[in-house]
Amino acid sequence: MILPKSAAIVVVIAFMAAAVLASAAPAQQPVAAAQPCPPGFQSIMPDEQLRGWQGAFANPTTVHRIGRLRMNRLQRLADADMLVHWDVQNGILRHDGRGKNIATVCEFRNFELLLEYQLTPGADTGVFLRGAPQVQIWDATAGRAGEGIGSGGLHHNRRHPSKPTALADRPPGEWNELLIRMQDDAVTVVLNGVTVTDRVPLENHWAPGERLPASGPIELQGGGGAVSFRNICLRGLPDE
Repeated sequence: MILPKSAAIVVVIAFMAAAVLASAAPAQQPVAAAQPCPPGFQSIMPDEQLRGWQGAFANPTTVHRIGRLRMNRLQRLADADMLVHWDVQNGILRHDGRGKNIATVCEFRNFELLLEYQLTPGADTGVFLRGAPQVQIWDATAGRAGEGIGSGGLHHNRRHPSKPTALADRPPGEWNELLIRMQDDAVTVVLNGVTVTDRVPLENHWAPGERLPASGPIELQGGGGAVSFRNICLRGLPDE
């Protein structure tokens, strides 16, 4: 079919505009493939159905007091919240910045935990150990809550050190590498290759003055801004 001259001009202009827009659009960054865990570690990353993890709804010191029926109801509500605000795509666990925490179904005692995380500007999250808060993770850039402090401290400690000894954070949008070692109640944190917390006791925020539970879940904090996690690996350690 032969187009009228005016219609042909319109088609040519539209084609040229599309080409210009395509060349001006930023190239989409490829998603880094999930990395295998180091020798001795096992992956505890959830799959796309978030299996192996569940919504977190209570502190471990009160769970045994609320009764099984109520606990089951609260767990169902927490799981429903998890499915709204957390998801896994391309091997990355993503949180939209709202809703509650997510926790492993399994409990752990002494362990080394490896993970990578990526913040959005102003995000504030953390890693609960044995269900207790927390290894702090936040935006350490100027004007943010973590400015001059950085991530990796035991934020809720009152008697023992709560702040990291160095600022080793990468800025929002970049991936950070975190290693947490928990032996009894003592925690060591290595952030991007820098030891920022060295064998500091994690205090029991839920029951001040008491020791931590002997075991508990690993929990990722939600609700403080969008954040992503990947390559979550763990290996158990023998009791000292």
